[in-house]
Amino acid sequence: MNLALLFVLAFTLGFVTAIPLGGSQIEVARRALGGHLLAAVIVAMGSASSDVVYGCVAFFGIAPFLSHPDV
Repeated sequence: MNLALLFVLAFTLGFVTAIPLGGSQIEVARRALGGHLLAAVIVAMGSASSDVVYGCVAFFGIAPFLSHPDV
């Protein structure tokens, strides 16, 4: 039981500390606390989509990304 509790605690602490506090997270919190939930969701989706693009560029390389005609 103690080992399972330690594992859950370590996972939770690792997950929470891995979340970087940045401008977009502060903006989402500000909009959500101000009662503008849809705007907060849209800002969060924009932040997530940019992270996906950055991840794809990092995974596949920058040269093939920049050689694409749409870029």
